[in-house]
Amino acid sequence: MSSCGSDGNGVWKVVSTKLVLDQKPWIRVWDDRVLLPNGAEIEHYVRTETRSYSMCFALTSDGLVPVIKQYKHGAGGCFYELPAGYLEPGENPMACAKRELLEETGLGGGKWERLASLIINSNRGDARAHLFLAIGVTYQAPPHPEETEILEVIFFAPEELAKMVWSGVIETLPSSANVILAAERLGLHL
Repeated sequence: MSSCGSDGNGVWKVVSTKLVLDQKPWIRVWDDRVLLPNGAEIEHYVRTETRSYSMCFALTSDGLVPVIKQYKHGAGGCFYELPAGYLEPGENPMACAKRELLEETGLGGGKWERLASLIINSNRGDARAHLFLAIGVTYQAPPHPEETEILEVIFFAPEELAKMVWSGVIETLPSSANVILAAERLGLHL
């Protein structure tokens, strides 16, 4: 049996669905009853709707990359991450990445390139992490993070960031993917 054929084979049929948590715009959770093509049934399949976001590896004109260090309550610790933020309704992912870089670091300009648009967790929903590379960014204005963002901006050389990924200092998947993709695009041999 095909798992995802072009003829629709492999698609699960939703028998029933119930919204069990609605904290829009942050998260919505459904409890689905689904029927699989092989006849098996899953009574409580949990699906989530969360917001997509953009992130960028921004190389300054002097060859450094800003990294945000901040507490993340969901994981209960402080983490090193690239500048990122949620897309506003209807917002272009690159525009979001540029907005977040300026808000969090005060940097902007430069040459921008889309690296990837990755589904964050295909088992639960279709939210995406839009990953970008910006080369030659410069200081534009003082950072102005949101009231809920208590963060520290630290600058690293690209090679040092790659080492931080490989050694586990950078622990989050989107930042790790963005660093590795940017390093590859920049021709850094790690």
